[in-house]
This record gives sequence, C-alpha cells and structure tokens, in this order.
Amino acid sequence: MSFLKQHKSLLEYMSNKNQIDPYGIDYSKFIAKEILRDQITRIINSEYQPVNSQQSSLKQVVGAIKDLARNYFDMKRDNTVKGDNYFHCKANYEATQRGRIGEKIAEKIGNAKEEFDFWDNQIRKGLSPLQAYQDKINDRTINQIGRQRAKSGLYKNSREACNPYRVEGINEKY
Repeated sequence: MSFLKQHKSLLEYMSNKNQIDPYGIDYSKFIAKEILRDQITRIINSEYQPVNSQQSSLKQVVGAIKDLARNYFDMKRDNTVKGDNYFHCKANYEATQRGRIGEKIAEKIGNAKEEFDFWDNQIRKGLSPLQAYQDKINDRTINQIGRQRAKSGLYKNSREACNPYRVEGINEKY
C-alpha cells in the first residue's frame, strides 16, 4: 500500500480550508498553503522511498513542518539583527534529523519560501533585485548547510551544528 493511500487524510485536511488536522496544524494559516500541499504531494508520490529512520513517514512530514514553523516563529520572537542564519540552519538541521522525507520537506518548503521572499523583499522591504537575490542565495545556502550538518553525524544537536551562525543577542533558550 502506498504512503499516499495510507495517509490520504493528511492531504484531505490540507485541502480543507476550515479544519485543523489531528496533529494541531491549521493549514488555513499558511501563506502558501497550495504550494505546501503540492510539494508534499509531489514528495509523497514521486520521491518517497522507505527511510532507515525511527520515525514513520507521516511523523517526518508533520514533524518537519513543525520544526520549520517553530524556528520561524522563534526567529520572529527573538528579533535579533542578523540572527536569521542561525534559525535557518537550525530549522533545516532539525527537519533533516527526522529522515529523508523530513529533509525533502525542508528543502522544498525552504526553496518555495525563498522564492516568495525574493519578491516580498523587493516590494515590501524596498530591496533592489540584486540585494533580494543575494538574500535568497544566502538563505538557501544556510538551509543547505543545516541539512548537510544533520546528515554528517558530527554534531550532537542543532544548536551545536549551527553555533557558528549565532550572533550576539540571540536568546540563550534558542
């Protein structure tokens, strides 16, 4: 039985605009909900392979999304200038630690968000196209570093792996 058939309810909840799924995620609050749904469907349909991980496929999907969202909101709460590289690295590390599907979720969502931010940075923040592009490339690179460090097995946790990107002022609880 395919993963998609086993966990069809996940995609049904994501398609329903007014419900919260069994794991407490309200998909109506995602800015790019349709992109997220399409990316997860594509991963499940075309890229799913059994994972040598302790987590089931569904837990990897849900957990990776929660890791990315938690770190995003931690970054916003912390509001430290130049601290976003640390949170990008940490979110991707944690999602990748869940397994190969968690890694793919982090990669796809991260790339989609950076595409959105490229335009948002120009329109809302007034950055030039070059500055917005440089920010996009920087964030994608940091995301990739977080994923690579998770797969390396050289670090105990995300904080240790992403420590080079901590800047003065980031709250110690992160």
